[in-house]
Amino acid sequence: MNYRAIGSKICAFAAAIPEHLCELFFLFILSIAIRHENIWGSLVTYGTAILCYFLFSLFLNRKQSFVLTFLVAVGISLSSCIKTELLGIPLQLYDFQMVLQLLNVDGLSDISQFWEIHEAQLTFLYSSITLVVYSLLFWKKQPVQKFYAWMLILPFLGVGTIIFAMKNVEPDIYNQMDNLKRHGAFGILYSQLYKAASMTPEGYSASIQKSFPVNSSSKERPDTLPNIVLVLLESTIDPSRLTDIKVEPYPTPFLEELKKKSLYGRLSVPGGTANAEYEVLTSLPLKSLPTTRVPFMEINRHTYSLPSFLSEMGYQSFAYHMGTQKFYNRNVVFKEMGIEKYYTRENYPDKTICVKRFYHDSTMFSSIFSKLKKSMNPIFAHALTLIPHHPYDEKHAKFAFNVNSKNSDAENKRLANYFSRLRYTQNDLAAFIKQVNTLPRRTLVLMYSDHLPPLSSMRKEKGSLFYLLYDSKGQLPTGKNSDLATYELATMLLKKSFFPLRGIDSIVSDEHNADKLELIHFDMLYGEQYLSKLFTN
Repeated sequence: MNYRAIGSKICAFAAAIPEHLCELFFLFILSIAIRHENIWGSLVTYGTAILCYFLFSLFLNRKQSFVLTFLVAVGISLSSCIKTELLGIPLQLYDFQMVLQLLNVDGLSDISQFWEIHEAQLTFLYSSITLVVYSLLFWKKQPVQKFYAWMLILPFLGVGTIIFAMKNVEPDIYNQMDNLKRHGAFGILYSQLYKAASMTPEGYSASIQKSFPVNSSSKERPDTLPNIVLVLLESTIDPSRLTDIKVEPYPTPFLEELKKKSLYGRLSVPGGTANAEYEVLTSLPLKSLPTTRVPFMEINRHTYSLPSFLSEMGYQSFAYHMGTQKFYNRNVVFKEMGIEKYYTRENYPDKTICVKRFYHDSTMFSSIFSKLKKSMNPIFAHALTLIPHHPYDEKHAKFAFNVNSKNSDAENKRLANYFSRLRYTQNDLAAFIKQVNTLPRRTLVLMYSDHLPPLSSMRKEKGSLFYLLYDSKGQLPTGKNSDLATYELATMLLKKSFFPLRGIDSIVSDEHNADKLELIHFDMLYGEQYLSKLFTN
């Protein structure tokens, strides 16, 4: 045995360790610089940085590996920060599936607000300082070293750090901005994998059916089945509930008048349009899942829902969205939920585009009314407005508003343009309600917010999100109703309209059923659907 050669290798290892520890130390500083409000988020980022550094070191020298690791960590963190600002939800795993679709979404390329995003500013500043200090101290001073065998401990160190830190990462689906601040972009991404590994609830088997009622005791039914129209109001708020922003003239006078003839209340939402849709249509709260997911991206089998329940009662069901068919997998999701036809902008090639590639919401409402007017059967329609979607460019502002707030002039201008978008949709909605009132069949229109507009000045205005239930024949009670979450809206609609209730409705109504909802949610989305009778008549 060549002891001299072995001794030389050991000495080489020992000589290399201090040099590589410089990179590991600065990667830790970088993880702190990428703004997290707790140490666990920083540790998740650090573990990820170690793994990236190790992988790059297989092909590059350590300085090049450090710089590339820096670019990956900072790039993903800033992307998540900007996406949260623009869309209200951090970077998710499904974003990598949707990258081509996302590049075609108006507004995602609009990052003019970047230098007004405080978290992005600080992340960029602190991480850049870290890179500059590292370069000044070590870039020219130390010779380039090759990969050493001792570095094989790095993947174990990185994975171990991530696993240890992820035990303390608990994202809140109803507070996406807080998720990003506390856990960081990588904590959010890993939570979708780490928590999913142990998603199957303890004791899950066919025997769980014995623990749940087959259906509700309610056998009530309206004398004549009404049309039901759900209208998701993109980025729409109730201006009367704004606390720090004053605007003139009032942006939505029609909605304010409609409140007097409707049942309305404040609304808690999960963040993201697709998530709000999912909760309303399935009555399943995303908080009952152990991780932050977007179920629309995972649905590929029959999913019990409000439209599938209504179809048992003789309803025809349709969905409308002036976006594209495949965005957020809606073309698959709606079909699996029992919706017969999904209309998108591809179905209206001859219509005039209103805002960039978005059609005027009147196109959608006219199509819905035509369907309601011609059908002999009750109709269920699920519609998504689109005009209030960001970016709020001045060139699209048709209506003039004066905004008074403590924000910058640029932010106030964006707010004014946003309120102009609201006026667009409100006018289209007003025309639709007027048409609905002429129908012989009673029609219920449930309108609800999906999330706040992606403006920094709106972050504290969660109390301005709302729902509003209108009855064209005035048979429902009117006035202020209790505050609800989106997953409670379908149950409220069925109860107030004297429909037969499903088993899930009695469970949703009881705030002490969190464990039951977790079990039901897993069963319906990922399991064997043993509890499907909870969603049927």
